[in-house]
Amino acid sequence: MKIGCNFNTSFEHSEPGDFLKSQWQKKEKSVVYLIYRWIIAGFYTFSVIASIITSAMRVELPFYLIYLTHWNLIFTMLTMLLHAYLVTLHQTDRLKVGDKMTRDLKLYWFLSTTSNVYAFLVSLIYWNILYKTELNVIDMNNIIVHATNSLVLIIDMAGVKHIGRLGLFVYPLCCGLIFLFFTWLYPFLGGKNRRGHNYIYPILDWKKKPITAIYAGIGVTIGGVIVHCSVIIVHKIRAYIHKKCVATKYEITEFSTLTC
Repeated sequence: MKIGCNFNTSFEHSEPGDFLKSQWQKKEKSVVYLIYRWIIAGFYTFSVIASIITSAMRVELPFYLIYLTHWNLIFTMLTMLLHAYLVTLHQTDRLKVGDKMTRDLKLYWFLSTTSNVYAFLVSLIYWNILYKTELNVIDMNNIIVHATNSLVLIIDMAGVKHIGRLGLFVYPLCCGLIFLFFTWLYPFLGGKNRRGHNYIYPILDWKKKPITAIYAGIGVTIGGVIVHCSVIIVHKIRAYIHKKCVATKYEITEFSTLTC
């Protein structure tokens, strides 16, 4: 297996149909995969609705959109709904895919790349840095948005067929910089978090601990690169296992060179 990498930031791909199939389906269309896609989309829709209801019950709804957890959860929901919709169009012959990536497929790839990076970052940062037993309750909502969210994405990465691409990290990076700027601006405009503190996260206290906040931002950026590379490796391992265990001779030729 030859694996090549170059810093390609485009959303062009030689096989657009890969974004509408499972790595493991044997035919062009699969009802099982279509049902699976809507189950995944339904899970994330439920997760967003449940998190909003929980915030409302705790009288924290005004603070809902200041947290990266909820930004990412909404991003992931949109990703999965769009993917399920596109697969549905493909399965019902209402979406003809040629050799060029469509605008909708490019949008899906952008959303998928970004939501994957931040889902795993949110889980890692929350459980290793932000979680405090005396402040945070381990309930269904907490588990869904900070743990199950990432676990389902891992399962999904093992099932899809499309690739990851190293250069696409520039897009989650840009989204991260936008959120980082928001965490800086928000307290200076008088904003507070749900506990009344003049910051969104304690590690991003720009007023009292700006150096710590800068280091945290750098650390998250480095962590994002590592996560993105890990996602690419998972995609490559999946394709390699398929090639060795399942693929036909034609498919072996097709997957003999894997690029990112």
